[in-house]
Amino acid sequence: MDHEPFTQSDYSKLDNILTNSNSILASYTKEELVKNTRSSEIDGFTGATIREIKESVIGGAVYSCFTLWHIANGSVADSIQRNTKKLLNRDLVKKLVSQKDQKINYYLINNFTETDFAGYLPEVLQSIEDGKGYFAKNAIEKMSEDIVADSLSQLFFASNFNQLDYFAQVALLEKLNAKSLSEAMIITLNENIDDRNSHKNELIKSLCNMRYTN
Repeated sequence: MDHEPFTQSDYSKLDNILTNSNSILASYTKEELVKNTRSSEIDGFTGATIREIKESVIGGAVYSCFTLWHIANGSVADSIQRNTKKLLNRDLVKKLVSQKDQKINYYLINNFTETDFAGYLPEVLQSIEDGKGYFAKNAIEKMSEDIVADSLSQLFFASNFNQLDYFAQVALLEKLNAKSLSEAMIITLNENIDDRNSHKNELIKSLCNMRYTN
């Protein structure tokens, strides 16, 4: 409004607006944003913002918020993702994982080939350590048995097994091969055997029995 610059609070709100892919802004056209809009499209000359979107925009910057949201969540976002995939390298993957943004990490594991998982294994394991919810389970399910058998993976999972939730633990156990278990992994598995009749417990017993049988 009147070319007043955004405050830091405004920028923080704008960040929240742009990262909300389910924003109510998707349901409106530009013409529906305000009442009694004059011909000019400049924010400062528009009428009153409609009540339904007031919490989803910054006061005095209705059109700006609307336009930026559609840029951030429209076709250009798909183009950015396609181009990012082509540009992936060690430095970029490290930078992306360091953001600790679950959406970014899902983007990576959903676009990695088996070769990528092998080449960026330290970063994949870091994203699993930082992950929340079902991310660890989903990431492990994307990894091949050969990647899980890698010495770096074995060391990581042996050290972090108890930090994984039940579903991630089961996903890992289903990927492990008894013949390729490291000594550290065997110790961790033995420490997790208990008397409960759970799928996890049965998988651990099966892996340990196969290891000692072979």
